[in-house]
Amino acid sequence: MANIKGPAGFGECMNIFMNIAMGIIITLAINICVCMQVGMNIMTPEAVIASWFSSFVIGYTAGELGDPMGWAMKLAAKVKAGGFVTWVIQAVVLGTYFGMIILAGNMLVNNLAAGGVAAWLGGFATWAVFVEICAVIAVFVIIKPCMALSASVSGFNPAQAEASQH
Repeated sequence: MANIKGPAGFGECMNIFMNIAMGIIITLAINICVCMQVGMNIMTPEAVIASWFSSFVIGYTAGELGDPMGWAMKLAAKVKAGGFVTWVIQAVVLGTYFGMIILAGNMLVNNLAAGGVAAWLGGFATWAVFVEICAVIAVFVIIKPCMALSASVSGFNPAQAEASQH
């Protein structure tokens, strides 16, 4: 893990905090939906922890490999968005990126060995729209608190840095 101070530390903290929250939200959303479908509580703490952990590892790795926040900010700048519209763009880009990669990774882990590629793709297709909606809403809700927490831990606040440049 990189140093958690400064601009690089802010990005590292955002990746960690966002994926902790995204893993919990996606795990609980899918598990609650399955419980509702079968009509009984089949959620166990072990299953939730294992699913959250795999979601976190997949999401954290995806966050290290890609720059979805950078893509969202470039898109927002290209359409000259500000404030609320930028927030919505961040939610859609990050929610889509992390939601779909976490879902694809978890379906791979859970379904490939038991049912092959068809089970992996079928599981992905079954949950893709639901996870997309949950992930975009989740990012919309958690991005601001995660940014504040990351700024506090890293000592770097990108909003203040941008304001001091102008």
